[in-house]
Amino acid sequence: LSEFAKNKDFRTNPEISETSEDNSYFRLNCSFNQQYTRQLALAFSPTFTDGVDRGVDAKSPAANLLNDIYFIHNTEKYVIQGIAFDVNKRVKLGVNCSAHSVFKFSIPATNNFPIDQPIFLFDATTSTYYNIKDNPISITLEAGNYTDRFEITFKDDTILDIADPDVNNFVVYHNNHQLTVEFSSN
Repeated sequence: LSEFAKNKDFRTNPEISETSEDNSYFRLNCSFNQQYTRQLALAFSPTFTDGVDRGVDAKSPAANLLNDIYFIHNTEKYVIQGIAFDVNKRVKLGVNCSAHSVFKFSIPATNNFPIDQPIFLFDATTSTYYNIKDNPISITLEAGNYTDRFEITFKDDTILDIADPDVNNFVVYHNNHQLTVEFSSN
């Protein structure tokens, strides 16, 4: 019998309770052609690693679904992944698609996750960031296994990170069919 099963205080122990203040997570839903939904969970704690954390990370129980979504970790499929939160972190998603299908991504629930922190689905094929925390997004895919196309991110890398630029210190010019904008620090 495992230590987990022997712990009689599981439901009352605040250190492992699902409502613990230390637990932070969000649920990611993906519906397939409006027929069924696969739900994943991404959990955060400073003690979680980028490796497999026993008791946190959970492999997908259905490894051969025709249409599926999963976190990719060491080429294996996971439905729950725990990591230490970092705004620069990118979490790979895999998508299996048996035929031309519409996939709808959304974040239906968060727990102790910062209200003002966006959650993006990055599509590497189109170089597009979708803020799925605020708005569900539908993507149509052709049949195939997509393991290098989608990631969960926490910032949109296409947005310039310029804090309060001085609009009086920049120059715009046209040079050989190219528009150039230069900022000056003076």
